[in-house]
Amino acid sequence: MLEEAYSMLVTSSWRSWDMVKSYISQLQLKFFPPNVDLRSRDDGKANGGAGERMKEATQKSFEKSKETVEETAKLAAEMMEQKVQKTAEKVKDTESGGHKTAEKIMDTVSSGHDEL
Repeated sequence: MLEEAYSMLVTSSWRSWDMVKSYISQLQLKFFPPNVDLRSRDDGKANGGAGERMKEATQKSFEKSKETVEETAKLAAEMMEQKVQKTAEKVKDTESGGHKTAEKIMDTVSSGHDEL
């Protein structure tokens, strides 16, 4: 019973202390808000401000995205070409008189990739 009372006293004192710390923290944030602007005051004026930096960052991001899409399209076209060639070879191997069919598929593949 004595242990329970002591445990409740310690627990309630910790809760009270946590509440006091919370109130102090809230007051501190209210009267002294954190400065989230990590730039120096002169840096924003010298480089054209945030709007100019945003334009530059957006342009770089767009260019990088465009390059990535182009590379991905090239790789996809190469992979597709390889798959079609393998399929054409399989058709050629499985068909007894299929030389003309396989050649027709290969002609279609080579003419189709010229458009990309």
